[in-house]
Amino acid sequence: MWIGLVQLSSKPGNGLLDSCKGAYVNVLALALNAGDFIKIVKKAVQEMGFDFIQIEDVELFSERSEFYEINDNLINLAIEV
Repeated sequence: MWIGLVQLSSKPGNGLLDSCKGAYVNVLALALNAGDFIKIVKKAVQEMGFDFIQIEDVELFSERSEFYEINDNLINLAIEV
């Protein structure tokens, strides 16, 4: 399980962010390595009607949770995946 912080922007007609032009979101995905994770995330972001801007802080979820406090919602999501 990998985690990263994605910056994305809305494509015209995508109302998921209401009137916001973009957002930063934490993303979780099962992947073999960091490169695979980035490919999976880019594809998912585009399929949801957003433009992928950049991704930061890509690391294994287990490593992130060792050094940082993780929001309960994110932990529950990781358990589901």
